[in-house]
Amino acid sequence: MSGISNNLILSETEFGDFQRYCREKGFDLSYFSSGILGSRKEIEQHQIDDFQVIKLIKHKFTYTGIPYSVAEWQQDKWRNQFLEIQEDFFKNKTKIA
Repeated sequence: MSGISNNLILSETEFGDFQRYCREKGFDLSYFSSGILGSRKEIEQHQIDDFQVIKLIKHKFTYTGIPYSVAEWQQDKWRNQFLEIQEDFFKNKTKIA
């Protein structure tokens, strides 16, 4: 997992939790683009144009990062609320743990 930034990198399990959390907030985080193959560090440093969530899938020696975003019609609202949703998700997750 990375800190607060334009790209949020999550494990498969965390991604599922975050995707459900986004649905509760009114965002359908189910639009994905082609995966990024490489080391975890390469995927973390990969520059993506917009606010996206990257689901990190571990393989034997490498990782695949799959960038997810919301529908085109939700993009402006997503950009405006992404950091807040991210912060709230981790705050709530910490309270539960």
